[in-house]
Amino acid sequence: MVKKDDRELLWLDLLKGFAIAWIVLNHATEAVLGGPLFGNPTADWPPLDARIAQAAPMGGEGVAAWIFDALRYAGWLGDHGVQLFVIASGFGLAWSLAQRGQQTVGSWRAFFWRRAVRLFPLWWGAHVAFIGLRVVTGTGTMPTEPAFWLSALGIRFLPSTYYYGSPAWWYIGLQLQLYLVFPLLWSLRRRLGAGGMLTAACAVGFGARALGWVFLEGYIDPWMRGAIAITRVPEFAFGVALATTLHADPARTRQRLRAPGTLVAAGVLYALGVAAGFTRGGMVVHTFLTGVALMPLSYRLFTGVGARLGFVTSGLRWAGRHSYGIFLVHHPACLLVLAPGLGLIGFVTLGAVAGVATVVGTVLLERAVAWVQRWLVDTRARRGWVAALVRAGALAGGGGALLVLCVGVAEWAVRRYDPQEVMGWGERPSLVADEAVGWKLRPGQTTRLRWESYDYEVQANSLGFPGPAPASDRTLGGVRVMVLGDAFTSAEGVDTARAWPRLLQPALAQALGRPVEVLNFAITGHGPNQYAAVAETFVPSLRPDVVVVAFFANDFEDTEIPLADFRAAIGFDRPDPTAGARRFLPLHLKAWLKSRVVEAARARLKGRLTARERFYSGAAWLDADASF
Repeated sequence: MVKKDDRELLWLDLLKGFAIAWIVLNHATEAVLGGPLFGNPTADWPPLDARIAQAAPMGGEGVAAWIFDALRYAGWLGDHGVQLFVIASGFGLAWSLAQRGQQTVGSWRAFFWRRAVRLFPLWWGAHVAFIGLRVVTGTGTMPTEPAFWLSALGIRFLPSTYYYGSPAWWYIGLQLQLYLVFPLLWSLRRRLGAGGMLTAACAVGFGARALGWVFLEGYIDPWMRGAIAITRVPEFAFGVALATTLHADPARTRQRLRAPGTLVAAGVLYALGVAAGFTRGGMVVHTFLTGVALMPLSYRLFTGVGARLGFVTSGLRWAGRHSYGIFLVHHPACLLVLAPGLGLIGFVTLGAVAGVATVVGTVLLERAVAWVQRWLVDTRARRGWVAALVRAGALAGGGGALLVLCVGVAEWAVRRYDPQEVMGWGERPSLVADEAVGWKLRPGQTTRLRWESYDYEVQANSLGFPGPAPASDRTLGGVRVMVLGDAFTSAEGVDTARAWPRLLQPALAQALGRPVEVLNFAITGHGPNQYAAVAETFVPSLRPDVVVVAFFANDFEDTEIPLADFRAAIGFDRPDPTAGARRFLPLHLKAWLKSRVVEAARARLKGRLTARERFYSGAAWLDADASF
């Protein structure tokens, strides 16, 4: 049997389900198409004309272009789902007290404890789960960072913690602060009435938002979003006022919320609220106007046809009841699965993948946290707090050990069967920076290189170039050839003895019938600037008869790349990934997942080559579309 309260608040579950779905769409859209300028002020907010121009349609022909534009606008407006959550939070707290006939919150300590028990277990569970995500993907949390512990305590207003772990988590810090504010608002409602309380909250909140432009412009993004709850108190107070009004006079309030005039006014107010998001002054009231306008529209929808849509209604209700878990999990799924440049089909397909990953992650997180809670509560009941804490420590240690083992095995497998380029080029172990020619091989060193599909040995002579050193005395009547080039000539992927200059030497000697010495002065990554430097350094002393320059299309691009950028890409300024504690990090696993899984899936859905495939095929320098 469905309880009366459940029936009365079904619309609230549906509203929260809609709000979280809208927020997920927002973050998916931003991952592919970037975020909107309107409604998102920053310290370097572009001029008004740029904000307006960005909101223009993307263009394109056909139905697909129209659908993509519609998805973009719907996704960009998904930020307003946060307003719905803020209002719903105030509504839910106030409705609960009104149902019990409480004029005061009662014990503040008991009130905050109930809120903490509901919020922190899943919050801490997400922090722990995201350690694994960080280890594997580079996105997530890490207990060695101070931000981890500050965030776990709900301190999210600091620049170092605001977007930590998952960018969407900033809202949890706001929610915790709103819990602290609620008893004050409830007390003001009793003294001033719902209208007076709302008026006071708006005066304080709007004033704080306006002052942010004057004194906190460098912090304006977190300030306007709600890093400090005072800037979002108006919407929260509106939820409190709506709940008390609806409870005190349900028939009249419902009639007003559903009235055609109210809905028309709400539509106009929403349009004004969106427009306000384009200007500095309008941002003072932007979130309040859009949130207030959406409430009667949502109420009418979810107490009407929206409550009778079969599996859609069931899905929204499930999402509403699990909105907290979805909120914690969804953003990394969007960021890891989706990428800029996707077309409509790729966006929809990978968006569905991100959605499924979010649902699965939410269920797993909720069930894992619930199991741990039951386990610890049972232990505390039977053995006391000390035993419960000991078991919690043992569980954390065991889980951590299992995670380390699984990641370690996966890392070993990748290093053994498909090693990746990490912290620089795959050739980095064989290279050394050089003042004269930029970089060269480590003189006199033989290095085995294994990365991606390569497994070969590089032999460097005393000068730091492939193969034997130049003969000290030239043979009378002989021919000396100097070859300059890059990886095609040095030669990447084959042992030095099999590079084409080494094979050319005996063939040329046989063809000419005289001694020939072919000197390989090619180095992987070199371009025209480095060719010239090698020639200037060695031609005067070696006096070759012929200088051959092996040139490829990418050499045009290489002339524009500063030497410092080349050296940074090689990794000369980075730590050795095989030294110290770094040898135990899953660097190859992270690179493999990014290249072989995430980027490969994105490229296939776009019908194009991956960046790696474009590089090795030469399509990147031939200006080819590389479509299948």
